Amino acid sequence: MIKKITAVLLSVIILFLAACSRPKRVDSLELSKRLEKIKESYAFDSLDTYIVNDEHIVFISLVKANDCLLTYTTDGNNSITEIRLTIDAENWDKNDAAYIFGEYAAAVLSAFSGCAYDEALNYAKEIGLFDESAYFNMHEAESSFDRYSIKMYANPLCAVAEFIYSPSLVKTSEASETDA
Repeated sequence: MIKKITAVLLSVIILFLAACSRPKRVDSLELSKRLEKIKESYAFDSLDTYIVNDEHIVFISLVKANDCLLTYTTDGNNSITEIRLTIDAENWDKNDAAYIFGEYAAAVLSAFSGCAYDEALNYAKEIGLFDESAYFNMHEAESSFDRYSIKMYANPLCAVAEFIYSPSLVKTSEASETDA
C-alpha cells in the first residue's frame, strides 16, 4: 500500500515539474485574455482581424479615437513569434500619442512576456516609447533594449512609430553564435 501511494505521489510530482518546466507559448487568444486582465479596453478579440499567410493584422481603436495597428506573426503551432504595434503619428492627438502608445506597448509586452506591468513600463521608457518629441519630429530613429525595439520613421505622407517585440530574434542569434 505504501509503495502504491509513493508511486502515485512520485508520478504527480513528475507531472507537475514537467508542466512547470515547459516553455509557455502564447497564441492570440491567450494574449487577448492577458491584455484584458491588465485593462479591459486592451483586449482585441472583438475587433477586425485580417490574416495573410502567418501574419495577423488587427485594427485597434484606442482612447480618444487614436487607432493602432497590431500585427503579429505565428509559427506552425499558431504561437506568436513577433508582435508589432504601429501608429500613424500624424493622425494621433499630439497631446497624448506617446503616452497612450507607450502604455499599450507596455501592456502587450507584459501580457506576452509575463513580466509585471510596471516592469514593462520601465522597458518602454528605456527604449523611448514615452518621448513625445520623437513622435512628431522624426526622420529615422531606432533604439533597442534586449529583445524590444522601437523604430520611428517619416516620409512625406506620414510619420510612423513602431514597437516590435520578438523573442524569436534571441533564439536566432543564439543559434547562429553556436553555429560559428
